Amino acid sequence: MPFPDFDSFGAEAFAVTDLKNGQRPVYALLQKSGYPLRQRVYEKLQKQKNPNLCAPRAKGVVKGPNGLERLITIADFPVGGRAYPGGRCQESLTEQQLREYVLPNLVASLHNLHHNGLAHRGISLDALVYLDRSGQDLGLVECYTSPPGAQHAACYEPLHRAAAAAIGRGEGGPSCDMFALGVVLLALYKGHEFTAHHQPDESLYTARVNFGSFWAYTGGTDIPGAVGNLLRGLLKDDPQHRWTLDDVRRWQDGMQMKSHGQDSRVGLSRALRFQDKAYKDGGLLATEFANAPEKALSALKADEFRHNLINVMEQNEDPEEIEKLLPAKVFRSTEDEQYALARFCALVDPAGPIRYKSVKVMADGLGWAVADAFAENDEMAKADLVSLFSQRRLKDILAIMSRQVEVPGALTTVATNLGPVTEQQALGGGLERVLYALNPLLACQSTRLGGRYVVTLTQLLNAMESTIKSGDSPMDQHISAFCVEQDPECEPLLQKLNNCSAEQRAIRLLDVFGYLQRRYSSHPLPGLGKAMGGSLRRLCQSFHSKSRRNYLMTKLDKLATSGELSSMATALNLGAEKAADDAGYRQAKSQYKFITAELGKVGRQGGAAGPEARAMGYKGAFMLGMLILCMTVGSILMGEVL
Repeated sequence: MPFPDFDSFGAEAFAVTDLKNGQRPVYALLQKSGYPLRQRVYEKLQKQKNPNLCAPRAKGVVKGPNGLERLITIADFPVGGRAYPGGRCQESLTEQQLREYVLPNLVASLHNLHHNGLAHRGISLDALVYLDRSGQDLGLVECYTSPPGAQHAACYEPLHRAAAAAIGRGEGGPSCDMFALGVVLLALYKGHEFTAHHQPDESLYTARVNFGSFWAYTGGTDIPGAVGNLLRGLLKDDPQHRWTLDDVRRWQDGMQMKSHGQDSRVGLSRALRFQDKAYKDGGLLATEFANAPEKALSALKADEFRHNLINVMEQNEDPEEIEKLLPAKVFRSTEDEQYALARFCALVDPAGPIRYKSVKVMADGLGWAVADAFAENDEMAKADLVSLFSQRRLKDILAIMSRQVEVPGALTTVATNLGPVTEQQALGGGLERVLYALNPLLACQSTRLGGRYVVTLTQLLNAMESTIKSGDSPMDQHISAFCVEQDPECEPLLQKLNNCSAEQRAIRLLDVFGYLQRRYSSHPLPGLGKAMGGSLRRLCQSFHSKSRRNYLMTKLDKLATSGELSSMATALNLGAEKAADDAGYRQAKSQYKFITAELGKVGRQGGAAGPEARAMGYKGAFMLGMLILCMTVGSILMGEVL
């Protein structure tokens, strides 16, 4: 039975019963196709006891409502339901209630995650649940089925992540949870939430930039006493100064804690003007640029704006470095204006999202954005992502950001190594390659797998064996990209497949699957053998030699039925056979051409008498023999071809 109240961004909820322990309330989460689990979070939560958190119990694969295989997880069910459905909060709580009831439960729910350097990344009023029917045991919903930060409103996100699209807010870390916890506590203390929208509230975002998140959320009203100290510590915009779980515990114990550090971000050294407004915060300026790209591009090309920007940078950079970061040819070019805009945004807001065309994602959220583009079949998003990865754009943008913030090493590697192949539609390339590189636990999304859930190459071969039909091609962009990311040894085999002639394609394809069978399958694959045998038969039928053709086709039928793909490749040796057939055909053609030319000479000889006639007779007899030989060779040649 569906349980829509507990659906997540990445999964649909269903009511189930624990057959082993009927007293333990659980529910099922059916993962949506195209969205992987947060695997590290899942594994840690399953292995360790997690009080006050709907932790996972098990996972497996089942057929979904549409008959397609889907990943399913079983999690503890909060029998008391959501504490604040829809994030609606109508009553304010006292300091005592926060200290003695709310915080002990929520701190307990986050302890194991934060201890392992992981984050919940879904904390909001709507995420608070009662684990018991009495409403006394407060906790948090599961956090492993959805992209981090995708389920809640932007007000729960730290300032530098709030401008990103919901799908691309990124993994972040424990400090992101602490900020969200601060927002929840403030909402409970005040008795209302700040926004119900999943996109950044521009006026609230601007207020946060100008005054700090604490003052923006309180409307400029101070909160005195211990509660105010707690909230100021949690709502710090600088993650280095934000309170940790240990700080909150000390506050719970009554220790006199102070919210340390400045509450405002370091801005630009001097204001930059855009659309008649002066901006001293790089994040706010980058956001305004991204919201009005045409006007932003005009501003970037203006000499006055560039001059002012250089003056801002000269506070910390030498002239040569400035030219590297702000090359005039890039900013004045009309060919790649969006790239120039993205470079500028990375320069003034390195801790913020990558802003390129429709892409607005944190660096550590880019993998989720790629997965979402495929899951939603968003062609515009896919095109913009291909453009971002191509021509060193992403690599250069990350290099600019990395001057001031840490950039995920895996993403830098992908941007460097896969940038050139992203815009290629050759097998093993394309945006599909990036999809599986950034989401290594994502099931293969190929439609050729008959809806099977495939996360290993062994499963891939088994799925293709049971679903492929004779004449079907066993390879597409998704399968090839998946293979290369699972086993890099597949890449040179796919390169040979991409570079071969049309008639050699079947041979190279057999090489790929022969290798996969040797490495990842311990049993025959007759279904794949027969399917590939169809294209191999067409290749054999193109042979000139009838005897060779018949021999190979008989041998092929036996080998295909056996399902030994690697043996097919070795035993048939079609590459060598094809080369020998072509060589024999060229030789026969050459001989036929020579004999025909000699016969033509005989026809041109005139009448002769005496010794000359006798000589001509001998030559005629010789040429007659050659004629017979010619006819024999011709008939053999024609017979071989037919």
